[in-house]
Amino acid sequence: MNKDLIKEYWKLYHESIIAIVVVVVTIGSYFWDSTYSILLLLYFSTYYFRYNAKVADVQRLKAKGLTQEDADNIQFVKRWEQSRNEGKLSYCLFDGAIVQGGILAVFLCLFAIATFGVQQLFAEPSGMFMVVGGGYLAGGIIAGAVHLLLWNRNEARFIRLTQFEHLIS
Repeated sequence: MNKDLIKEYWKLYHESIIAIVVVVVTIGSYFWDSTYSILLLLYFSTYYFRYNAKVADVQRLKAKGLTQEDADNIQFVKRWEQSRNEGKLSYCLFDGAIVQGGILAVFLCLFAIATFGVQQLFAEPSGMFMVVGGGYLAGGIIAGAVHLLLWNRNEARFIRLTQFEHLIS
């Protein structure tokens, strides 16, 4: 490992590292034995390697004369051009309602179970279908609506990044 990189990482993120380590070890030692606490500490140590990759990316961008914001904008334009070609319906329906709605449905179902209890919701066999179906329907509607708003925001950002007429005048 590069000692200078570790020092730089520590200088920038030492408060976060200490807080994470203290919280994880405290919670881990309370609920589990020390083996799980050690495994959690090893998991959080991977942040160093992610930071190392980020520093390498920044140095690569500086060599090209680009900033991180420039690289993010280039990546956004490439990704959004592909999503834009697929269409608004595909973006809102498939990316939003089906994929993100399914993820949101899991949390909505868990929230319903925590709020009303398993015995009350699953007293009859149809209760399970109502909770899961209702959660997926609500998640799909919410995620589809959010992706519709995101479409408009991303479209405006795409136009702002790709139209250069405002720079000429």
